[in-house]
Amino acid sequence: KKYPFTQAIGILAQQSLKLFIEEELGEGVSKEHEESLSKKIHLYMIIPEEKFKEIPKIKKEIVTEIDKMKQNVWIHVKTPVDIWEACLDSKFDLANFIGMSFPLYDTGILLALRVSEIHKALVLNKFDKYVVSYVIAGSIVRGDVTKESDIDVFIIINDTDVKRMPRLEL
Repeated sequence: KKYPFTQAIGILAQQSLKLFIEEELGEGVSKEHEESLSKKIHLYMIIPEEKFKEIPKIKKEIVTEIDKMKQNVWIHVKTPVDIWEACLDSKFDLANFIGMSFPLYDTGILLALRVSEIHKALVLNKFDKYVVSYVIAGSIVRGDVTKESDIDVFIIINDTDVKRMPRLEL
């Protein structure tokens, strides 16, 4: 209620935590610190890009509330641009794990990420050797996706061998 502009909050999967810890704190994290952070529940909160300057304040307020409740929780407060920048840095697993997080609150971005990740997996399963690039675009990338939004996808293929496939299979 305090942050009505929140776009999503999801619980990150345990197997993804090492990636998110390294992304947030850097690769020089001690083994002990990484292990203690891995024992926490990691919440991923997405806020609009225009609120990015408020992230330190928001994170501090949330951490204060978490500490008062004596919960073993770590919070990641990010914008959609942070997700796309990770993809531009070839850290596609981060976007995948965000999409596959357990949604506690979602205005549509987690759902769109999940659907696109499932679709990408299906496409790659069938046409892996042909796919050069899988690109999502539109409202999800602009940061104004809703639960009713469509997902714009571009699949760039190397059609050298595809031309030999039967049309029905293609």
